[in-house]
Amino acid sequence: MIRGIQIAKQQIYTKDRKPVGYELFFRGSIDDHFKASLITFNYLMENSKNRYYVFLNVNDEFIFSEIPDLTDNRTKIVFEIVEDTPLTDRLLKRIKRLKEKGALFSINNFDFSKHAEFVEFLDFAKLNIVDNENVFRSIKLLRDYRVKSVAFKIENEIFYKIAQQLGFEYFQGFFLSVPQEESFDLNEHNYKVIIKVLNSVINMEPPENVEEYLKLAPKLVTKLLIYINSAYFGFRTKISSIRRIISVLGYKNLEKWLLFQLFYSRKELTILLEKASFRGKIMELIASQTQPEMKDEAFLTGMLSVIGNDRLVKEVNLDEKITDALYKKRGFLGELLRVIENLENGQFENLHTIMRKYNLSPQKLMEYELQAFSWFENIKEQVESVQP
Repeated sequence: MIRGIQIAKQQIYTKDRKPVGYELFFRGSIDDHFKASLITFNYLMENSKNRYYVFLNVNDEFIFSEIPDLTDNRTKIVFEIVEDTPLTDRLLKRIKRLKEKGALFSINNFDFSKHAEFVEFLDFAKLNIVDNENVFRSIKLLRDYRVKSVAFKIENEIFYKIAQQLGFEYFQGFFLSVPQEESFDLNEHNYKVIIKVLNSVINMEPPENVEEYLKLAPKLVTKLLIYINSAYFGFRTKISSIRRIISVLGYKNLEKWLLFQLFYSRKELTILLEKASFRGKIMELIASQTQPEMKDEAFLTGMLSVIGNDRLVKEVNLDEKITDALYKKRGFLGELLRVIENLENGQFENLHTIMRKYNLSPQKLMEYELQAFSWFENIKEQVESVQP
């Protein structure tokens, strides 16, 4: 689950043992490197103070995604390419374009025999002095191209002194510092950003508008990429384009996903998520049988009805039919909302008129409740899951 994800960081030092940066590690059982990088990036966006370089392990899938385009060099992010990444011409062209925008790159476990032709694209390079038989040639090459060399896996004082003598600029390893673990909640977001995107979706703005709003929220995009590439969808190839996400999900599914994120964005709302989801889904099911054209508005009405007069609701550009239902209990949506509220309070005697009007039976309402429960458990698992 995405709550309580463990992220570790290990410091990187200069020759005089002053911190110059740190590397972030994802701690968990997930073996999808692209998804792990997204989660680590999300943590970085939440916690970076722009003081130090931050080395983020990435592979080609991450580099080809739109995430690197959403960052700038003010964050001092160093995209550290994992050593088994195939350095294709296409990848090098992509890296070159990103560097022109100010992106920084490193490579993990630099090997002269494999990476010599890649050196011109690097800002940093990490070398293991123990397992690198070409360490002298590598150091000279990096120096010629003004690439900062980082000696990693410095496990003891002997390794540290050897690395200094070899001419390394930066140093990383257990002798200098052990990785520090921190927990964070991937669900936390700035609700104002979510509302901006949600409004554009509710108002059916052109996809390019929705895309531009999402580009202003890298944390939200990482969550969307994790969601769309989950086992729930089961796509054979990974989706890494914002426009493609919008196309695959569609506005109504994207709206529901954003509503979940809206509830996760504030702790006082998170505890209402289950109740909101039940209301939304049951109202949608009833509307599907009575006025199908109103099922999406019914879902939105049910979800937002638990918030009351919160200013958050007022910031969402809602249709007048929905506001009439929320604040005046009027219209078709208002009647459905009264059904739900009376069900919750066990006041079945107040439902006879409305139930006859819409041909609802106690058995049918019970069936809807069971469907809503099943749906909520399924969608909650997918929204919160980081398993591949």
